Amino acid sequence: MGGGLTRFGMALVKEMNRLGMLVDVSHISERGFWDVLEISEHPVIASHSNCKTLCRHSRNLSNEQLKALAANGGVVGITFVPGFITVDGWKKMPPLVQLLNHIVYAIDIAGIDYVGIGSDFDGGGDLLKDASEFIKIAEGLSERGYSDDDIRKVLGENHLRVFEQRADNTLALFWSGGFRKGARDRLPNLIHTDAFHADIVFALIRELLTGTTGYGVADGLMQCSERLKSDVIAGTE
Repeated sequence: MGGGLTRFGMALVKEMNRLGMLVDVSHISERGFWDVLEISEHPVIASHSNCKTLCRHSRNLSNEQLKALAANGGVVGITFVPGFITVDGWKKMPPLVQLLNHIVYAIDIAGIDYVGIGSDFDGGGDLLKDASEFIKIAEGLSERGYSDDDIRKVLGENHLRVFEQRADNTLALFWSGGFRKGARDRLPNLIHTDAFHADIVFALIRELLTGTTGYGVADGLMQCSERLKSDVIAGTE
């Protein structure tokens, strides 16, 4: 449980880098974390981990780990799981202010460009019932003096930055024939068409994040989905 990466694990990280896959360190030991950060040549994420200084959970991250993720260009996703927010979180649901404390602390240590949301809604607890309540996080950060631009980074833009970087790598590898023999044929048919462009997907998500769609979140997602479908169909005609 507390060991570092095996030789196979090290080779796996390198292959994930080659394929454009994201390496997630949220379920790894601390020794494994440092092995990954040493090996990976691309940004790494901690999809759902909080700050160990505020809650001594074994899977929360120390100040040194938060700084290392930032130096790597990755993102830490702050989770809503009660036991990661407070030490007695499994017995008593922590208030939203405690979740906000983790977000703000991570920003203070890692920087505003390297912190996001790592909800883990199925991890237990009902601090926030679903993504429709993310507005509470936005309001809480606004009350603490964060700008709209900073709040958008936390709510999604920081993750998008990393996703875009890795998607560009994956698609370039795909079109150059860099996948293992047979893998290309098993990918979704959509990717076989020139109509598939990651930039379309990410542009629509960014448009939703910045609120320029003029719709509510739910309607905005539907609108983005319909526009993406139209762009893909148009590209295949």
